[in-house]
Amino acid sequence: MDKKYLKSKIKKNYQNLLFLIFLLIGLLSFKDYGISWDEKMSRGVGFLNGKYVLEEFFTESYQKIISKSENKKIEKLQNYDLKTYPERAYGVSFELPLAVVEFLSDIKEIDKIFYLRHLINFIVFFISAIFFYKLLINLGYDKTVALLGFGILVTTPRIFAESFYNSKDIIFMSYMIFSHYFGLKLISKNKLSNFFLFCFFTALSAGLRIIGLA
Repeated sequence: MDKKYLKSKIKKNYQNLLFLIFLLIGLLSFKDYGISWDEKMSRGVGFLNGKYVLEEFFTESYQKIISKSENKKIEKLQNYDLKTYPERAYGVSFELPLAVVEFLSDIKEIDKIFYLRHLINFIVFFISAIFFYKLLINLGYDKTVALLGFGILVTTPRIFAESFYNSKDIIFMSYMIFSHYFGLKLISKNKLSNFFLFCFFTALSAGLRIIGLA
């Protein structure tokens, strides 16, 4: 391959290299963070909502899962009711999918459970950071300014740290970035796909915090 061509490709797509470096940093770091004070509660809310959905809409399937399951997470849920659970008001557009992933993975070790949660949390944030870069490009900024915005977002100490264990604020921010990106795309290109994705991520945002409707 021609060296000049390779250099021109790298120069043209150097942002992808920066994205990859950040991804590798996250993949090497997600086990370095502990459990936040409310993370166990958030996890419980996800499972309780999953229990409620199964009981209300898939009763037979739920009974089969209960009768066959040796999973302690499911057994413990029998002692709780979503309608009377003190923390039931929290949105679950992220915690419910996490509960499904955890249940299907059948991971039993508590440390591995939270490692999985932290990894997924970071991946969602990582993808949203790329969309933040794309959002800035679509707003008319050049690559340098867009990468600067990306860099400020991902290197802010509190945001970076909480991108692993904060399943409320960081994920809400990520959902809002997706929503704004596709909202802007919808304004510029009135396509069904943009409309669907804008509505989808707006619904996810509102499903996590009601202010996501704003």
